[in-house]
Amino acid sequence: MKKALIIIVGVILVIAAMGVFFIEKMMLVDTSKYEYLKEPRITEMPNQKMIEIALTGNPNETAGKAMGELFTVFFTLKGHGPTSAPRARWIGDFTSPETMVGKYAMPVSDNVTQLPDIKDSQVKLTTWQYGTVVEILHMGPYDQEWETVKKLMNYAQKNGYQIFGEQEEEYLKGPDLLHLVKPKDYYTIIRYRVIKR
Repeated sequence: MKKALIIIVGVILVIAAMGVFFIEKMMLVDTSKYEYLKEPRITEMPNQKMIEIALTGNPNETAGKAMGELFTVFFTLKGHGPTSAPRARWIGDFTSPETMVGKYAMPVSDNVTQLPDIKDSQVKLTTWQYGTVVEILHMGPYDQEWETVKKLMNYAQKNGYQIFGEQEEEYLKGPDLLHLVKPKDYYTIIRYRVIKR
């Protein structure tokens, strides 16, 4: 009984710490250093080791669970490196959110070679492939991304590139546990891998 109580208290403290950390990180993001991404750009990115969890369903319902699991694993890793913004890659039709597959992820250091054994965890260690990418900053609610995505796609096409793979989003500033960050203030990098046509 005493051991179970200690475990429960430990889990609550980890979740509380994650919540405070996440809120502070989202609130204190220096958005001025991303102003250059208001216009699309093509750049090179190295492959990145990630912890990832894939969930099917409406992102409004799956994102909280995914982020909770990612942060739980992240903070138990040894040598995880500095905390970076969480990301997601999307498979499916955005007009049918119930069928969407979200690959939610957080970058980790190359020093991470295995994950802790956490009961029922669906988080895995993987590497996201990058190379040449096209990216842009979207400011505002997620449900208003389409115009930004179209601008990004047109830019890639005009510059002789073809988009492939999933849409990726990097969440610089977004929802927090206390709802202090309003949707109009969300900062999201939208990114696709591209190849020269």
